Amino acid sequence: MKTYFYKRPGAILLKACEFKADVWIEVDGEKENAKILFDILKLPIKSETHIKIITDGSDEVEAANAIADLVTNDYSIEDIW
Repeated sequence: MKTYFYKRPGAILLKACEFKADVWIEVDGEKENAKILFDILKLPIKSETHIKIITDGSDEVEAANAIADLVTNDYSIEDIW
């Protein structure tokens, strides 16, 4: 599946910070905190990269669904904000 994560790391950070749950993104075995922009930018993410979203906390399901929706749909910036 094509992902659009590479187009909006800042939006991923802001979306992850809306939740109490811890949120991580994993690419090729490398797991980084989605609430830290520098960590997100370290990940080798391109258009066809397979990513894993890992969440843990009271609203983990909602957090995972929101991040998944953001990276699998080609929203314009106006749609995100």
